Amino acid sequence: MASNSIQPFRFNDLPGEIRNEIYRILLCSFESTAAPRRPLGHYAIRHSIDTTILRTSKKVYHEAYNIMVKTNRFVRVTLPDDVFLPLDTGVPVVTMDDRYVRRFKGYVLSMSLSMKARGVVSGTPQDDNVAPSEEPVNIMLLSRDLHLFCGRFDIAYLYLPEREDFGTRLMITITVAPALTEPPTPRHEYLREFFTRMVQQDLLQPFRRIRGVKAVQIRGFVSRDIATAVENDIAQDKWTDPVEVVDGITATMEHGDDILRKSANMLEKHHVRNHHFSVAWDIWNDALGLIHAIYDSPSWKGLVEKGGRSFLQKIGEFYLLIKVNWFYNHQLYKLIFEQELCCPHLGHEMLEGFYGAIRYMMEDDSWVHGFPWVLSRQQKVKMLPRLAFFTTLVRNPSLKDDLGNIYEALQLHTPDDDDDEIADSQA
Repeated sequence: MASNSIQPFRFNDLPGEIRNEIYRILLCSFESTAAPRRPLGHYAIRHSIDTTILRTSKKVYHEAYNIMVKTNRFVRVTLPDDVFLPLDTGVPVVTMDDRYVRRFKGYVLSMSLSMKARGVVSGTPQDDNVAPSEEPVNIMLLSRDLHLFCGRFDIAYLYLPEREDFGTRLMITITVAPALTEPPTPRHEYLREFFTRMVQQDLLQPFRRIRGVKAVQIRGFVSRDIATAVENDIAQDKWTDPVEVVDGITATMEHGDDILRKSANMLEKHHVRNHHFSVAWDIWNDALGLIHAIYDSPSWKGLVEKGGRSFLQKIGEFYLLIKVNWFYNHQLYKLIFEQELCCPHLGHEMLEGFYGAIRYMMEDDSWVHGFPWVLSRQQKVKMLPRLAFFTTLVRNPSLKDDLGNIYEALQLHTPDDDDDEIADSQA
């Protein structure tokens, strides 16, 4: 009588295609990247990986490891602790456990970041002129998420306590197929076959989003022409056309204004709280962050030389209008939806901060040497009523003095009708 029980079978007797599919299910089950627009900090990618099969036999180990490495395409990133925080916002990670990141050897890419010491003009990632840092942070990413990581460089340094010359001080070393730089192992043969020119280009493509980093080296198992092309892209200034910069900031601000108008319309028609206020604030913050990023980048000098006084005047107007809009609408939101106002102490600090921004911009060496920023009469008309409204909302009599100081500071400067460009020697 034939037995109805399930008969055992040898795993290696299965066709190779089926074994490979089993490896993918067990070792490559990472969920798709789906993060909120502004997540707080990094977040771990959810997965259902089971590595037990790697301990079955040497043959299974090599087959499974091969599939795992080629499918997941793990990337190791090493960077100073003080640079990590700005870059981790919204970046999905596999793990930050230093033990696992260091022990794992199946990376398709490794990336190391360091900072040149202040005062060092030239240098490469191999120099000893590296600024002292705390213990570096090691993280493991998937190559599919590198575009998110690289996309943070534009604004990463805005949150650093010492962000000056970030783009010129930052050094980046990227190694393609780091395992192939180590003593040969049985895995080397299939790894060499995997890193074709197409794979090399695909792995390095996300790094083309980085701009303005002058000290960068791409090495390892990579064609020299591919590496050089990516190095040159990374070294290019991100912002070169002052007209495009002004148009971009204008579009961002108008988008925020449109969102705010939607909020006002919903409030008028339905008398309900809605999220458009906070979305508008986020958009204005994006515009403000963009101004800071451009100002602190290597692109700033070239933009000033090309755009001259009119460019600086426009950037100055953007800067203050964004701040005024943010304060004004923040208080309006609290008044309408929460029936409360910003406490007098906090309101005083906010207005003092705004007053400090005006004073800073009017100093000769604020935006560029020899250029005191000038507020036009039209800009005064836009800003002063909002400041007066803000002062009234916080109900602090002492703020009257602040508003008077601001108004007096604005009156000290009259619009300069000529639009002469600033001499290169002044930029």
